[in-house]
Amino acid sequence: MKTRQSSIWLKAFSLPACVIILALVAGCGSSTQPAAKVPKYKLNGIVISVDKSTREVTVDSEAIPGFMSAMTMPYTVKNVTELDNVKPKDKVTADIIVDPAGAYIENLSVVQAAPGSATGKP
Repeated sequence: MKTRQSSIWLKAFSLPACVIILALVAGCGSSTQPAAKVPKYKLNGIVISVDKSTREVTVDSEAIPGFMSAMTMPYTVKNVTELDNVKPKDKVTADIIVDPAGAYIENLSVVQAAPGSATGKP
């Protein structure tokens, strides 16, 4: 009789226990925020240097209200091909994406080429 009672107990509690365990495991999934909720800020500044091997561009940027003061610092560029047309002294704009996995910039574009360059404005 004890075997039958144990079997009934296991059947009665195993399904709810499995459901709870699955819910806990699902809740422990990736903590990456959806792209729509990741903070994005507009960067405006002048390029100091470009390093394609590290996918970095150093920019002397204007202050970004609500994010940071004006400063010069390197930024990782998500898409390395965006560095193809960027050179020191170019005035640029980009989006800074503040992802918990690491901040980076995207949509890097030259708004005014460096003075004296072939395509630049003096």
